[in-house]
Amino acid sequence: MALKIQVDERDINISITDEQITIPSSSPFKTRLEEVPDSFAEVKLRRISPTVKTGTGSGSCLSGGSFVGIDTKNFRVQIDTAGEIETATFKWSDTGGLIWNTTLVPILVSEPITLGLGVTIQFYGGSGQDFNLDDRWDFTAEFWNEVQTIPITTKEFLVNYSNGKITFHSSDAGKTVFAEYDGRGSLVDAEDVNQVISILNQGEVVLRNVDTGNLAACKAAYLYLGVFGLASATDYKKAAIGFVKVSHPINGEVQLFGPMDGFAGLVVNKRYYLSDTEGEITLDPPTEAGHIRQVVGRAMESSRMLVSISQDYEEIPIGPFAIGSAEAFGSPVIQRGSVTISPSAIGSAEAFGTPTVTNP
Repeated sequence: MALKIQVDERDINISITDEQITIPSSSPFKTRLEEVPDSFAEVKLRRISPTVKTGTGSGSCLSGGSFVGIDTKNFRVQIDTAGEIETATFKWSDTGGLIWNTTLVPILVSEPITLGLGVTIQFYGGSGQDFNLDDRWDFTAEFWNEVQTIPITTKEFLVNYSNGKITFHSSDAGKTVFAEYDGRGSLVDAEDVNQVISILNQGEVVLRNVDTGNLAACKAAYLYLGVFGLASATDYKKAAIGFVKVSHPINGEVQLFGPMDGFAGLVVNKRYYLSDTEGEITLDPPTEAGHIRQVVGRAMESSRMLVSISQDYEEIPIGPFAIGSAEAFGSPVIQRGSVTISPSAIGSAEAFGTPTVTNP
């Protein structure tokens, strides 16, 4: 059984408000938060469902935003003046139509419209008349219930506050929810405590004495057949394992985990993904079929990244958790929120050139 080592890489908790979680589509219906949640502050899960249309107009209405309510709302959006975008109007309700919050709201040119509690909608025209009288769209803004035992119904979840794992009900398989919680650090997994030296200088885990001579500092890197290259979301074989900390053909360094300086223009407390562009990162996860969606860390400051590279990345559109094989990374296998390095990989020229994992 893998050992769990707590790594607190900062002095205070980070308040996380937008962590996206995709529930596995098959059993076990469990996933793990990026960080271990503070047991003194609850985990809140919210979801805005897709819209369901009733009506004959050719236009459409999509739900969006970031719900901030503390109980579930049943939204209904209904046309109360027929016409096209910029001439039609709508009314909306967060009680399923029992009480109308606002009426005769103009439909603007494909711009998001805020309804309340962070919920937005956006209208799109179609062929023919866009909106007929009483066309309507229904959706829910959901606040899920944390329970203390295995979930027995939809929208229930169980949190393990010792390791950040969340268990869901099977009826919620494949859904995407957003988590809000206070993160107090990450976990490092190890096959054996003697197999991995966890470098705890502010939570850093660094590969040293490797060849990064052709790679610039702060670029995302992958390892394939013992050679480091610029990582890219276009190919699972180029999934990132770390960031170049020192560019050098012999004494290069690649940081696998922990705070790292030298970046520029980061948006504080935002999560970053591996980009389609080689070596780069992005706020917007890739969406193109065949590419991968891989979290690489979270910005602590505009120039400082908390490196936390997930290997539970998603290969689009192949299921929510398409996990890269060990072959893709050579000898090291970096797993979600963790570092696992096989015994033969440490100090092995075949694996890295001549890497060592040492106290910085």
